Amino acid sequence: MTKLILPQNEFLDESLKYYPLHVGNYWQYEASAIDEWGNDSVWYASREIVGDTLLTNGKKYFIFVEKGIKTLRSKFVRIDSSNGFIYSFKNEANENREDSLVLSYWDSLSCERVEEIYFEELLVIRLT
Repeated sequence: MTKLILPQNEFLDESLKYYPLHVGNYWQYEASAIDEWGNDSVWYASREIVGDTLLTNGKKYFIFVEKGIKTLRSKFVRIDSSNGFIYSFKNEANENREDSLVLSYWDSLSCERVEEIYFEELLVIRLT
C-alpha cells in the first residue's frame, strides 16, 4: 500500500476562521447574472446554523438551514479541524466531503464557466 503525504498547510488555523461554525451564524448571498440578451437577473440565498447535534457516527454536526429561490433544505455539517475538510452527514457509515478550507501543494482546482481566478494576485488561471 502506498500512502501519499501532502505537506501540511501552515495556514490551517487562519483558514478555519473563514468558516466559523457556531449556532446562530447566518450567511446571506446575492448572485447576479447577465444573459446573452443583456438582461440582468438577481437572486438571493441564505444559510443559517440553527443548532448542533451528535449523530449516530459519534461526531458533532451543525444543523444548517439553506434557503434559495425555490429551495428550503437542512443538512448536517462539520469541519475536521486537523485538515480543514468540510463534511456533511450521509448515513451512519458515510460522510460526504463537500469542500476544503485549505489547498495543499499538488491539489487541483476545477470549475465550469470561470474565466479568471486570482490567488492573492500572484497567479492567474484561465479556464476555457
